[in-house]
Amino acid sequence: MPVRSPAVWGIIRPTLILPVDFASQLSPRSLRWALMHELAHLRRYDLLLHAIQRVLLMLQFWNPVAWIASYFVSQYRERACDDMALAWTDGDAVSAGEAFMYVVKMATDQRTLARAPTSLGVISSGGKRACKQRLKRLLDTDRPIRERVGPVALLFLLVVAVCVLPQHRTSTTHQNALEILDRNAQARRLVWRFRGS
Repeated sequence: MPVRSPAVWGIIRPTLILPVDFASQLSPRSLRWALMHELAHLRRYDLLLHAIQRVLLMLQFWNPVAWIASYFVSQYRERACDDMALAWTDGDAVSAGEAFMYVVKMATDQRTLARAPTSLGVISSGGKRACKQRLKRLLDTDRPIRERVGPVALLFLLVVAVCVLPQHRTSTTHQNALEILDRNAQARRLVWRFRGS
């Protein structure tokens, strides 16, 4: 079956899938960015993480917060791969923008849609608005491009973990203490009833 956009497919044996005439339609620098973006998904283990994300979403299908979180995780996954590809291609924003626009054009072209009905990721991760935001980020040469998570983000995650985890532990410990006190009170009542009879 023909595909509309480049993608990486498979968890155990990942495979890079390209449309038939993809390499001939792009400049070498744009093609390099597109390939680096897909390889970034492999380096970050995104296929496995996406599968886990889908399973968690199925378990929490009724929870709107899970759907919103899944949307943002997908958006940031693509942004991270865009940044990694830019870092690996020396920050060539014009070639990245050209490659991204070509992929979006191929993924949304009606003639291509008729031949390849399944989307492998570009448009399924947010629609027109998300594509515009990604293109603006790719062309923004003033922002720092990071291949890895920055120290501020790590500090933020650490602060959240320090604040949230003790709360969870305290609430469960408090709940356990209340259950023990309740059982003790029930046991005392039974003892008093037994002595009274």
